[in-house]
Amino acid sequence: MWHTGQMSPMALAVTPDTNPLETLRSVTVAPRVIEGFRPLAQSLEWGLSDLYWNTQGLSGFVSNEVPYLVNNSGSLSASAAEVLYANCVEAPGSGAIRVLELGSGSGLFARYLLDEFQRLCQSRGADFFDRLQYYVSDRSRRTVEQWSERELFARDAGRAIPCICDALDPAAAQTLDGQAIALSGLRAIFANYVLDSLPAAILRKGENGPEQLCVRTHLTGDQQRIRQYTTLDLDALRALAASPDPVERAQLIPLMPLFEFEPQFQPCLPLADWASQALNFGQNLDRILVNYGACQCIERCLALLETSGFVLINDYGAIQFDQIAGQASSQRFGSSTAVGLNFPLIEHHFTAQRIDVIRPDGDEHLPVHPRLIPKPGLGQTRQAFLAAFDGNQRRINDAPVERARKHIEAGRMDQAKEEYEAALRLRPRDWHLIGEVAEFVIRQLAAYEAGLQLARSAVALNPWHGVWLWNVLGDVLFVLDRSTEAHEAYLYAQKMEPGDVRTCLNLGYTYAQAGRYQEALQALATGLANDRNALFRERLIEKQQHILAQISARFQSEQEWLARRAARLR
Repeated sequence: MWHTGQMSPMALAVTPDTNPLETLRSVTVAPRVIEGFRPLAQSLEWGLSDLYWNTQGLSGFVSNEVPYLVNNSGSLSASAAEVLYANCVEAPGSGAIRVLELGSGSGLFARYLLDEFQRLCQSRGADFFDRLQYYVSDRSRRTVEQWSERELFARDAGRAIPCICDALDPAAAQTLDGQAIALSGLRAIFANYVLDSLPAAILRKGENGPEQLCVRTHLTGDQQRIRQYTTLDLDALRALAASPDPVERAQLIPLMPLFEFEPQFQPCLPLADWASQALNFGQNLDRILVNYGACQCIERCLALLETSGFVLINDYGAIQFDQIAGQASSQRFGSSTAVGLNFPLIEHHFTAQRIDVIRPDGDEHLPVHPRLIPKPGLGQTRQAFLAAFDGNQRRINDAPVERARKHIEAGRMDQAKEEYEAALRLRPRDWHLIGEVAEFVIRQLAAYEAGLQLARSAVALNPWHGVWLWNVLGDVLFVLDRSTEAHEAYLYAQKMEPGDVRTCLNLGYTYAQAGRYQEALQALATGLANDRNALFRERLIEKQQHILAQISARFQSEQEWLARRAARLR
């Protein structure tokens, strides 16, 4: 029986003659489109990626949101230095040797190339390094500023010239203070992982003619999820998306997880010349990627070369014709967007103009694909490229590390050590390899003094971006009871990347050891907030609870002392 004032559950139900279908039809769905259909390179996602680089600078590399190891460990720089040296021997000249690197990003490729080129010149008695002018460039002003802040090129001031330069207009560069740099008569131009970020299009032959892939941006998620990211309403988000002010538009970068990008092919007449060429080249494909921005960049780079110059590219993408359709899409790396290169089409485009595009043997085994585009002749330069970038040799060089890792998994530490020794003989200045060996020696062999020397060697090679390396160094110092030095190493890592979870955990230990509990808890809280994959969560919480227990114990001890003191004073 229902008590007075209580409603029967049946009274809450709808009347029997209510039609659910009609009820649903009466509901109005508010559109949640942020931006209408745009070609891929004009879409909101592409624009926000560009703003991300301009505003965040190096942070994507330091936080490992954007992979950068493959072209910044030193190995790629050493290979490129061999090609540049061979080119200088082949055409030595007498004046300045001017080199441009586009989209230098982390700056490490340039840093290590300078070191390797100097080493080659000194060991072979050549003066090429003394004549070198290396223009290290990036479109992002913030990135160039951070090179200066971190003194990445302080050792080669005057020889390494940081500048702002758009890869789509490589002739126009300027220093941070706005001074124009006229770039011409260049001996070499390097482009590593930059062409994939230039404008591109995905085309197909539709039933009624050529079509281009366009993208429409929607807001996704329920209101609760949206409120986790922003308090702005739909109209405000649309206004930001349409704003010509980059500062306003950049407010949308943290909201990228809320956006759904709807693709649709739409007619694309009239056709540009590059589009017609691409459709003819891929006439039997379901779709074809056209890196028209990359082709434009290369063409303009070739115009800047002296008669003995070359362009050297390293990038990812399809290298065989049958891979083109399957890889015709954009990819996200953190908040950045990239489109892999359609190497067969790019090669077709230039060879049709009688411009050589040279690929090395074993290219399919390489993590990034190198291409040399030289001025006519230059046989020595070509041979040096083929030798330095041989993919089969790369497999041989990488094999000891892979075998070492398998030995560790199987518990064969002596054999792992032998393989790491073989790897270091082949790659003696690879900071990432040295750091990996340091961790092996510290964690698996407990050879702490040797681990300390290895960690220091790795940090010396990459003190600028190696958050992981500074943590390895701090860990071995901590084990050796050198906690003050360990704390300084962790602080340096924190300065590079304040939200790095491993650094926060380590600082929790060193602050706690020094009795600085509030700072320890703050560091652990930052770690918990940034541990999105919960990799360190259990250890962070365990240390947090341990510190809270220490705080309680200290308070209890203080209260007992006060009580004893009061008793003595009675």
